[in-house]
Amino acid sequence: MHKTNLRKSTLAVALLAILIFGCKGGSGGSDLSGDNSNNNTSSSATPAPGPTPTPTASKINLASSVNYAEPVSGSETKYIEVTLSEALTTDLTLYLTTSDINARSSGQFKNYTAKVAEEYTVAAGQTSADLPLIISNNNYFEGDVTLTYSISAPLNSAYSIENGQAVVTISDNDGEPTVSFGKINRTLLEDESDSFNVQLSHYSSLDVLLELTQTGSVNENDFTDSLNSDKSIAINKGELSATFSVTAVKDNISEGAESLIYTLSNPTDVNLDSDRKSLSIYIPGDKRFNDTGFVTRFDGTDFDSTGSQADYPNQDADFGSDIAPSMTHTDGRYGFSYSKFDMHGNSLPLDALQYACIRDNTTGLYIENKPSETVILPASEDAVEAEQDALRDDPDNYVYPADYQFASLNWQNDSYTYTWYEEDNDLNGGTLGAENMTMPEKVPVDVTCAIAENSSGNRRCDTSGYLSQMNRFAVCGFTDWRLPTPTEMKSLISFNADDNDQNNRTFLTFIQDKTYFTSATNAERTGAAWCVNTVTGQAKLCLKGSHNSVIAVSGGKE
Repeated sequence: MHKTNLRKSTLAVALLAILIFGCKGGSGGSDLSGDNSNNNTSSSATPAPGPTPTPTASKINLASSVNYAEPVSGSETKYIEVTLSEALTTDLTLYLTTSDINARSSGQFKNYTAKVAEEYTVAAGQTSADLPLIISNNNYFEGDVTLTYSISAPLNSAYSIENGQAVVTISDNDGEPTVSFGKINRTLLEDESDSFNVQLSHYSSLDVLLELTQTGSVNENDFTDSLNSDKSIAINKGELSATFSVTAVKDNISEGAESLIYTLSNPTDVNLDSDRKSLSIYIPGDKRFNDTGFVTRFDGTDFDSTGSQADYPNQDADFGSDIAPSMTHTDGRYGFSYSKFDMHGNSLPLDALQYACIRDNTTGLYIENKPSETVILPASEDAVEAEQDALRDDPDNYVYPADYQFASLNWQNDSYTYTWYEEDNDLNGGTLGAENMTMPEKVPVDVTCAIAENSSGNRRCDTSGYLSQMNRFAVCGFTDWRLPTPTEMKSLISFNADDNDQNNRTFLTFIQDKTYFTSATNAERTGAAWCVNTVTGQAKLCLKGSHNSVIAVSGGKE
C-alpha cells in the first residue's frame, strides 16, 4: 500500500516536469534534438522580398461617335480625340483608316479625304492626341452621311486598344437648291429656234420635277416646243439643269407681235427663284422699224416733261411703240429690244459682258459689237512708213511693236475711222470712192485703223476693206456683212434725253457721239455718201474721201 502511493507520487512529479520543461516551442524553445544553444538568442532575421508588381497596361480609346457640320465652302480639318489611360514611356505609332458607310471619299460629291493605314505618332508621356480628318463641302443637297474612323497599333504588352473605332456623322450644310431659268428674256423671229435651261443653284441628291405653266398672247399654231404633253420637266439627281427648245413657226400670215411666257410651278424638293421663275419669249410681227425712243415732252420751257401737254399737242412722245406700258425691261427700253450672240452665232444671256454682235429684235438687223479699248496708232504717215521700212530692212528680225499688236487685236475698235470705197458699180453710185493703202501683212496698222495680224485680203482703212475682214472672219457666223442704210442707221439711235435711258446704251455703247457712213450714195453728188450723225440723228452727205466711223450689219431689210 505504501509502495503503491509512492509510485503514483513519482509519476505525478515526472508529468509536471515534462509540462514545465519539455514542451517549450517557437523561437525560444528547444527542438527535439535537445540542442539549447540558441535558447537565449534574440530573433532579428530580414524577411525574404516578395515578387515585383506587373505594370498596368494603358487602355487606348476613341469616342464611339462624333458629329461635324459640313463646311460652308472648301475643306476643313476636324479632329477626333484618342485617349490613353496611362502615359507610355515610348512613342506610340497608330495607323488611321477610314471606311465609307454612306459618305463618299472620292468622286464629284466627295465628303471627306480617305485614310488607309496612315501613320500617326503619339509622343511618349501624352495621355491624349487629336487625330485629323479632312471634310469637304460638296455643293450637294443630301441628308447626313456617315463613315467609320478606325485605329490600330502593333502588339505590345504596354497598351491595349479598348475602343478603336468611331462612327463619324457629317451634317449637310447645303440646303435645298433654288431653281430658275438661265435666261428670262428672248426674242424669236419666225423660223428661229433656241434652247432654254432650267437650272439649279447647286446639285441635289434628289430628282427635281417641275411644271411649266404656259401663258401669253401667242397662237398655239405659231410655236412648237420640246416639252411633253403635261408641260413638265425633270432635273435628274446629280445634274444641274434640264433643257427644252422652242421654235417660232414660219408662216405667210400678216400678224402682230405675240408673247409666249413659261412660268415654273409646283416644284419638288427645291425653292423657286422669284426673280427668275418666268421666261418671256417675244415673237415680232411683220417687219417694222424702231420708234424714236423719245418719251418726254416740251412744256413751253423744257423738253423733259413726262405728261401730255394740252398747249403743245401731238408731240412725238404721244405716238408710237414707245408709249406702250412696261417699256423698261432687261432687253431694251422705250420700245427697243435686243439680243446678244457670241462669235459663233450662239445666243447669250442679256447680262453677258463678252459678246460679238447684237440683234435688233424689232427690225431683225444684226449689228456688230465694237470694242472701246484705248489703243495707240501711228501718229503720222511718216511713222507708218518708218515701221514698214524697218520690216523691209530686216524682215527676219522685225518685231511688230506691242502697242500696234494691241491695236490689231482690237481691229473692230469704235475709235477707228475709214474712207468710203465700193468697187461694185451697182452700189457705188458711179464713183468708187477713196481706196486706201494696202498694209503689209506683218505691219497691219495705219494712221486711222488697224487690221488683225492673221488677216488676209483687203488690208485697208476703207469701208470695203473693213467689210472684207468682217466676212473673212465670219463674225457671228455671217458672211454677208454690209453697211447699214440711212433708215437702218437712224433706227439704232434712241433720241430720248432721259438719264435713265442707259438700258439701251448698254447694248449699243459704241454708236454715241459719232458720224457713221451708210451704204447710200447721192445720184447727183457721186463723190459723196450719206452719213448719219448719232448725236442729232441727222442724215447728211459726207465726202467719200473723208474719214468717218463704220458699223457693219447683217440681215434685216427696209
